[in-house]
Amino acid sequence: MAERHASVHERRMTSDRPKTGVRTVTLVARGRATRVPVVSCAVLGLVLLCAVAGPWLAPHEASEIALAESMTPPFWRSGGSLTYPLGTDMLGRDILSRIIAGARVSVTVAAYAIALSGGLGAALGISAGYFGGVADALISRLIDIQMSIPAIPLAMLFAAVLPPGEGMVITIIVLTYWTWYARIVRGEVLSLRERDFITVARVAGVSSPMILIRHLTPNVLNTLLVLATLQFGSVIVFEAGLSFLGLGIQPPQVSWGGMLADGRNFIEVAWWLITMPGLAIMASCLASNLLGDWLRDTFDPKRRLT
Repeated sequence: MAERHASVHERRMTSDRPKTGVRTVTLVARGRATRVPVVSCAVLGLVLLCAVAGPWLAPHEASEIALAESMTPPFWRSGGSLTYPLGTDMLGRDILSRIIAGARVSVTVAAYAIALSGGLGAALGISAGYFGGVADALISRLIDIQMSIPAIPLAMLFAAVLPPGEGMVITIIVLTYWTWYARIVRGEVLSLRERDFITVARVAGVSSPMILIRHLTPNVLNTLLVLATLQFGSVIVFEAGLSFLGLGIQPPQVSWGGMLADGRNFIEVAWWLITMPGLAIMASCLASNLLGDWLRDTFDPKRRLT
Protein backbone atom coordinates (compact mmCIF):
# COMPACT_ATOMS: atom_id res chain seq x y z
CA MET A 1 0.00 0.00 0.00
CA ALA A 2 2.80 2.37 0.90
CA GLU A 3 4.50 1.73 -2.45
CA ARG A 4 1.20 2.30 -4.27
CA HIS A 5 0.64 5.64 -2.54
CA ALA A 6 4.24 6.60 -3.26
CA SER A 7 3.86 5.84 -6.97
CA VAL A 8 0.57 7.76 -7.20
CA HIS A 9 2.16 10.74 -5.46
CA GLU A 10 5.11 10.61 -7.83
CA ARG A 11 2.85 10.56 -10.88
CA ARG A 12 0.93 13.56 -9.59
CA MET A 13 4.12 15.50 -8.99
CA THR A 14 5.32 14.61 -12.47
CA SER A 15 2.05 15.66 -14.11
CA ASP A 16 1.91 18.93 -12.16
CA ARG A 17 5.47 19.83 -13.03
CA PRO A 18 5.66 22.07 -16.13
CA LYS A 19 7.33 20.53 -19.12
CA THR A 20 10.85 21.80 -19.66
CA GLY A 21 10.38 22.28 -23.38
CA VAL A 22 7.22 24.34 -23.01
CA ARG A 23 8.78 26.49 -20.31
CA THR A 24 11.88 27.06 -22.43
CA VAL A 25 9.82 28.07 -25.44
CA THR A 26 7.78 30.45 -23.27
CA LEU A 27 10.87 32.10 -21.85
CA VAL A 28 12.41 32.45 -25.30
CA ALA A 29 9.21 33.98 -26.65
CA ARG A 30 9.13 36.46 -23.78
CA GLY A 31 12.73 37.37 -24.41
CA ARG A 32 12.04 38.01 -28.06
CA ALA A 33 8.96 40.06 -27.25
CA THR A 34 10.79 42.29 -24.77
CA ARG A 35 14.10 42.61 -26.61
CA VAL A 36 14.78 46.27 -27.28
CA PRO A 37 15.52 47.05 -30.96
CA VAL A 38 18.91 48.59 -30.32
CA VAL A 39 19.72 49.22 -33.98
CA SER A 40 16.41 51.02 -34.58
CA CYS A 41 16.90 53.18 -31.50
CA ALA A 42 20.45 53.97 -32.61
CA VAL A 43 19.32 55.00 -36.10
CA LEU A 44 16.52 57.21 -34.81
CA GLY A 45 18.84 58.64 -32.18
CA LEU A 46 21.34 59.51 -34.90
CA VAL A 47 18.62 61.21 -36.95
CA LEU A 48 17.50 63.22 -33.92
CA LEU A 49 21.10 64.13 -33.13
CA CYS A 50 21.61 65.40 -36.68
CA ALA A 51 18.40 67.42 -36.40
CA VAL A 52 19.40 69.03 -33.11
CA ALA A 53 23.16 69.44 -33.55
CA GLY A 54 23.39 69.45 -37.33
CA PRO A 55 25.25 72.77 -37.76
CA TRP A 56 28.02 71.54 -35.44
CA LEU A 57 28.21 68.03 -36.91
CA ALA A 58 28.23 68.92 -40.62
CA PRO A 59 31.73 69.15 -42.10
CA HIS A 60 30.63 71.86 -44.55
CA GLU A 61 27.84 74.34 -45.04
CA ALA A 62 24.90 72.63 -46.71
CA SER A 63 24.62 75.36 -49.37
CA GLU A 64 28.35 75.90 -49.88
CA ILE A 65 29.12 75.73 -53.62
CA ALA A 66 32.48 74.48 -54.91
CA LEU A 67 32.22 73.98 -58.65
CA ALA A 68 35.77 72.66 -58.83
CA GLU A 69 34.69 69.71 -56.65
CA SER A 70 31.42 68.94 -58.44
CA MET A 71 30.48 65.30 -58.92
CA THR A 72 33.20 64.08 -56.57
CA PRO A 73 32.47 60.41 -55.79
CA PRO A 74 32.42 58.94 -52.24
CA PHE A 75 35.78 58.47 -50.55
CA TRP A 76 35.97 54.73 -51.26
CA ARG A 77 35.67 55.28 -55.00
CA SER A 78 38.49 56.27 -57.31
CA GLY A 79 38.82 60.06 -57.22
CA GLY A 80 37.03 60.34 -53.90
CA SER A 81 38.27 62.23 -50.87
CA LEU A 82 37.67 62.16 -47.11
CA THR A 83 37.01 65.88 -47.36
CA TYR A 84 33.68 64.90 -48.94
CA PRO A 85 33.01 61.42 -47.46
CA LEU A 86 29.77 60.78 -49.38
CA GLY A 87 30.71 62.82 -52.44
CA THR A 88 29.37 66.06 -53.86
CA ASP A 89 26.52 67.04 -56.18
CA MET A 90 26.57 68.89 -59.49
CA LEU A 91 27.32 72.21 -57.73
CA GLY A 92 30.04 70.77 -55.51
CA ARG A 93 27.89 70.78 -52.37
CA ASP A 94 28.77 68.15 -49.77
CA ILE A 95 26.23 65.29 -49.73
CA LEU A 96 26.85 64.39 -46.08
CA SER A 97 26.31 67.97 -44.94
CA ARG A 98 23.11 68.20 -46.94
CA ILE A 99 21.80 64.92 -45.51
CA ILE A 100 22.46 66.22 -42.00
CA ALA A 101 20.69 69.49 -42.84
CA GLY A 102 17.78 67.59 -44.38
CA ALA A 103 17.37 65.60 -41.16
CA ARG A 104 16.44 68.79 -39.31
CA VAL A 105 13.69 69.57 -41.83
CA SER A 106 12.34 66.00 -41.79
CA VAL A 107 12.30 65.76 -37.98
CA THR A 108 10.75 69.22 -37.57
CA VAL A 109 7.96 68.48 -40.03
CA ALA A 110 7.37 65.04 -38.53
CA ALA A 111 7.27 66.36 -34.95
CA TYR A 112 4.78 69.13 -35.66
CA ALA A 113 2.64 67.01 -37.98
CA ILE A 114 2.42 64.04 -35.60
CA ALA A 115 1.71 66.24 -32.57
CA LEU A 116 -1.04 68.20 -34.31
CA SER A 117 -2.64 65.30 -36.16
CA GLY A 118 -2.41 63.08 -33.07
CA GLY A 119 -3.96 65.70 -30.83
CA LEU A 120 -6.78 66.47 -33.26
CA GLY A 121 -7.48 62.83 -34.06
CA ALA A 122 -7.35 61.75 -30.41
CA ALA A 123 -9.75 64.50 -29.32
CA LEU A 124 -12.27 63.66 -32.02
CA GLY A 125 -11.87 59.90 -31.53
CA ILE A 126 -12.39 60.10 -27.76
CA SER A 127 -15.44 62.34 -28.22
CA ALA A 128 -16.97 60.07 -30.84
CA GLY A 129 -16.38 56.90 -28.84
CA TYR A 130 -17.59 58.23 -25.51
CA PHE A 131 -20.65 60.28 -26.47
CA GLY A 132 -21.81 58.15 -29.41
CA GLY A 133 -25.06 59.06 -31.12
CA VAL A 134 -25.04 62.13 -33.33
CA ALA A 135 -21.48 63.10 -32.40
CA ASP A 136 -20.19 59.66 -33.34
CA ALA A 137 -22.10 59.66 -36.63
CA LEU A 138 -20.86 63.12 -37.64
CA ILE A 139 -17.23 62.44 -36.76
CA SER A 140 -17.32 59.02 -38.45
CA ARG A 141 -18.71 60.53 -41.66
CA LEU A 142 -16.06 63.25 -41.52
CA ILE A 143 -13.39 60.56 -41.22
CA ASP A 144 -14.82 58.70 -44.21
CA ILE A 145 -14.90 61.87 -46.31
CA GLN A 146 -11.34 62.81 -45.42
CA MET A 147 -10.00 59.33 -46.13
CA SER A 148 -11.62 59.38 -49.57
CA ILE A 149 -9.56 62.43 -50.62
CA PRO A 150 -6.16 61.49 -52.12
CA ALA A 151 -3.22 63.23 -50.49
CA ILE A 152 -1.40 64.35 -53.65
CA PRO A 153 -4.36 66.21 -55.24
CA LEU A 154 -4.95 67.80 -51.84
CA ALA A 155 -1.32 68.92 -51.80
CA MET A 156 -1.68 70.38 -55.30
CA LEU A 157 -4.77 72.28 -54.18
CA PHE A 158 -2.98 73.77 -51.18
CA ALA A 159 0.09 74.54 -53.29
CA ALA A 160 -2.09 76.73 -55.49
CA VAL A 161 -3.47 78.60 -52.46
CA LEU A 162 -0.66 78.62 -49.88
CA PRO A 163 3.02 79.39 -50.36
CA PRO A 164 5.02 76.15 -50.44
CA GLY A 165 7.16 75.37 -47.44
CA GLU A 166 7.13 73.66 -44.08
CA GLY A 167 3.80 75.20 -43.05
CA MET A 168 1.98 73.88 -46.08
CA VAL A 169 3.54 70.42 -45.74
CA ILE A 170 2.55 70.22 -42.08
CA THR A 171 -1.00 71.34 -42.92
CA ILE A 172 -1.39 68.65 -45.58
CA ILE A 173 0.00 65.93 -43.33
CA VAL A 174 -2.27 66.93 -40.44
CA LEU A 175 -5.34 66.91 -42.68
CA THR A 176 -4.32 63.50 -44.06
CA TYR A 177 -3.15 61.65 -40.96
CA TRP A 178 -5.56 62.74 -38.20
CA THR A 179 -8.10 60.18 -39.40
CA TRP A 180 -5.78 57.30 -38.43
CA TYR A 181 -5.69 58.46 -34.83
CA ALA A 182 -9.41 59.19 -34.72
CA ARG A 183 -10.48 55.76 -35.97
CA ILE A 184 -8.17 53.78 -33.71
CA VAL A 185 -8.84 55.88 -30.60
CA ARG A 186 -12.59 55.70 -31.21
CA GLY A 187 -12.43 51.91 -31.23
CA GLU A 188 -10.43 51.90 -28.00
CA VAL A 189 -12.88 54.24 -26.27
CA LEU A 190 -15.91 52.22 -27.38
CA SER A 191 -14.46 49.36 -25.36
CA LEU A 192 -13.25 51.46 -22.43
CA ARG A 193 -16.54 53.25 -21.82
CA GLU A 194 -18.17 49.93 -20.88
CA ARG A 195 -15.59 49.20 -18.17
CA ASP A 196 -16.48 49.28 -14.49
CA PHE A 197 -14.26 52.24 -13.62
CA ILE A 198 -16.13 54.45 -16.11
CA THR A 199 -19.47 53.30 -14.69
CA VAL A 200 -18.29 54.02 -11.16
CA ALA A 201 -17.12 57.48 -12.21
CA ARG A 202 -20.52 58.24 -13.71
CA VAL A 203 -22.34 57.03 -10.61
CA ALA A 204 -20.03 59.14 -8.45
CA GLY A 205 -21.12 62.22 -10.37
CA VAL A 206 -17.89 62.86 -12.25
CA SER A 207 -18.52 65.20 -15.19
CA SER A 208 -18.00 64.05 -18.76
CA PRO A 209 -15.00 66.37 -19.40
CA MET A 210 -13.26 64.98 -16.31
CA ILE A 211 -13.97 61.41 -17.42
CA LEU A 212 -12.49 62.18 -20.82
CA ILE A 213 -9.39 63.81 -19.38
CA ARG A 214 -8.65 61.77 -16.26
CA HIS A 215 -9.97 58.32 -17.14
CA LEU A 216 -10.06 57.81 -20.91
CA THR A 217 -7.10 59.83 -22.16
CA PRO A 218 -4.47 58.05 -19.98
CA ASN A 219 -5.77 54.69 -21.17
CA VAL A 220 -5.22 55.50 -24.85
CA LEU A 221 -1.77 57.07 -24.48
CA ASN A 222 -0.03 53.74 -25.19
CA THR A 223 -1.96 53.41 -28.44
CA LEU A 224 -1.14 56.99 -29.40
CA LEU A 225 2.56 56.44 -28.68
CA VAL A 226 2.70 53.31 -30.83
CA LEU A 227 0.83 54.96 -33.70
CA ALA A 228 3.01 58.09 -33.51
CA THR A 229 6.16 55.96 -33.67
CA LEU A 230 4.87 54.02 -36.65
CA GLN A 231 3.85 57.23 -38.41
CA PHE A 232 7.21 58.93 -37.93
CA GLY A 233 8.67 57.08 -40.89
CA SER A 234 5.51 57.47 -42.94
CA VAL A 235 5.54 61.24 -42.43
CA ILE A 236 9.20 61.44 -43.50
CA VAL A 237 8.43 59.48 -46.68
CA PHE A 238 5.35 61.63 -47.35
CA GLU A 239 7.29 64.87 -46.88
CA ALA A 240 10.08 63.58 -49.13
CA GLY A 241 7.52 62.67 -51.79
CA LEU A 242 5.98 66.14 -51.73
CA SER A 243 9.41 67.77 -51.92
CA PHE A 244 10.39 65.47 -54.77
CA LEU A 245 7.33 66.63 -56.72
CA GLY A 246 8.11 70.28 -55.97
CA LEU A 247 5.09 70.68 -53.66
CA GLY A 248 6.96 70.62 -50.37
CA ILE A 249 10.16 72.15 -49.05
CA GLN A 250 11.63 74.64 -51.50
CA PRO A 251 15.26 75.70 -52.06
CA PRO A 252 17.39 77.02 -50.47
CA GLN A 253 16.08 74.81 -47.67
CA VAL A 254 17.50 71.30 -47.86
CA SER A 255 15.24 68.25 -47.83
CA TRP A 256 15.88 64.62 -48.62
CA GLY A 257 13.12 64.62 -51.22
CA GLY A 258 14.60 67.69 -52.88
CA MET A 259 17.98 65.97 -53.02
CA LEU A 260 16.36 63.05 -54.82
CA ALA A 261 14.75 65.43 -57.30
CA ASP A 262 18.05 67.22 -57.96
CA GLY A 263 19.98 64.01 -58.53
CA ARG A 264 17.52 62.02 -60.63
CA ASN A 265 18.91 63.39 -63.91
CA PHE A 266 22.44 62.29 -63.01
CA ILE A 267 21.71 58.77 -61.83
CA GLU A 268 23.80 57.17 -64.61
CA VAL A 269 26.94 59.21 -63.94
CA ALA A 270 26.61 60.02 -60.22
CA TRP A 271 24.55 57.33 -58.48
CA TRP A 272 25.43 58.68 -55.03
CA LEU A 273 23.30 61.78 -55.55
CA ILE A 274 20.10 59.80 -55.01
CA THR A 275 21.45 56.72 -53.23
CA MET A 276 22.66 58.54 -50.11
CA PRO A 277 19.46 60.51 -49.34
CA GLY A 278 17.45 57.46 -50.37
CA LEU A 279 19.29 55.35 -47.80
CA ALA A 280 18.62 58.01 -45.15
CA ILE A 281 14.89 57.90 -45.90
CA MET A 282 14.82 54.10 -45.94
CA ALA A 283 16.78 53.74 -42.68
CA SER A 284 14.59 56.26 -40.84
CA CYS A 285 11.36 54.66 -42.04
CA LEU A 286 12.52 51.10 -41.29
CA ALA A 287 13.81 52.04 -37.83
CA SER A 288 10.55 53.75 -36.86
CA ASN A 289 8.51 50.78 -38.08
CA LEU A 290 10.60 48.28 -36.12
CA LEU A 291 10.50 50.42 -32.98
CA GLY A 292 6.74 50.87 -33.35
CA ASP A 293 6.24 47.11 -33.71
CA TRP A 294 8.29 46.54 -30.55
CA LEU A 295 6.28 49.11 -28.61
CA ARG A 296 3.04 47.54 -29.80
CA ASP A 297 4.17 44.08 -28.69
CA THR A 298 5.41 45.46 -25.37
CA PHE A 299 2.21 47.33 -24.50
CA ASP A 300 -0.10 44.53 -25.65
CA PRO A 301 0.17 41.48 -23.36
CA LYS A 302 -1.66 39.29 -25.89
CA ARG A 303 1.17 39.74 -28.39
CA ARG A 304 4.07 39.01 -26.08
CA LEU A 305 3.99 35.26 -26.59
CA THR A 306 2.98 35.19 -30.24
